[in-house]
Amino acid sequence: MASNAVALFISIDSPQNGGNSQTIRSDWIDAGDAVKWRLSAKWKNGHWSEAELGIERNEATENEMKTLLWADVDYHILAILRRDSRRYGNNQQEQRICDEVKSAMISNASNVIYGTVSIRETGTLTFYVSICIKRQRLIRMDEFIDGVADLELQLDDGSKVFVSKLILSLHSEFFASLVTSAAFVEGRTGVCKLPNVKWAHLSIVLQRFYGFPIEFKCLSNERLTEIIELANRFQFDLLVAEIVKYITGLEKTEREKWFDVAERYQFSTLMAAILRNMDISAVKALFNQAMEEGHTNILQKYSPDTVNAIMKRLCSNGC
Repeated sequence: MASNAVALFISIDSPQNGGNSQTIRSDWIDAGDAVKWRLSAKWKNGHWSEAELGIERNEATENEMKTLLWADVDYHILAILRRDSRRYGNNQQEQRICDEVKSAMISNASNVIYGTVSIRETGTLTFYVSICIKRQRLIRMDEFIDGVADLELQLDDGSKVFVSKLILSLHSEFFASLVTSAAFVEGRTGVCKLPNVKWAHLSIVLQRFYGFPIEFKCLSNERLTEIIELANRFQFDLLVAEIVKYITGLEKTEREKWFDVAERYQFSTLMAAILRNMDISAVKALFNQAMEEGHTNILQKYSPDTVNAIMKRLCSNGC
């Protein structure tokens, strides 16, 4: 796709007396292909010395379109600080704070770019941002197309998404059995109801299987946990394996936050990595906690793989 550009700007005043300030957002600017952009800005934690800038991408919702989108963009940030002329005089009223060109990938999984601008004076900070879309791919999923988007998924909010029966069957044993067998009503009708499934989560799962990369680091732990639940529920084993590999490679403290998820879904490789590097006092606390909760056997608290990993870690330290 040929590159196109969109220009945005927004101004935000420094908070008075160190008070908290609200997030300010610009109007949505149409960039074509059902994509809109806007800026958001706020003073970080109400402190005037740092301002946070967000560049947000949003699909058009006027016709309740469901789309998958991936874009490779360059963006130029220019930040101008306008200080109080009564204090500094007209000659020192404006100062260029930031003038940078950066790159990012935007998708259903990561539709906001964040940046922080540090300043040393109070005043009005104005951001001028130009976004150049170098490459972009958008797939509409709001209409039936024979052989291409031939499976209707009915979501929790009553909306419909049309996906490829072949793609879902290749990546999921659950869908392969469901839509290819006449024994199931879904196979006969080409309609599959997905209770308790939201488009915000499903779109990220589909993004992977339609060939768009996912940057897991852009997802919050809460959102990533929801994706794990969905991928595990519908047996998207490839995506589950990729997420587990990503979490396993995190720094020790961050990885340990996933102990409960590893136990819940019995991710034995991840659990072993967590316990192998956990402080021995923390491992002993896990064991003691299980006993203090009234369990006569630690297996009543944890899965066999987790118990094995705990005991292995304890014994490696001399029990």
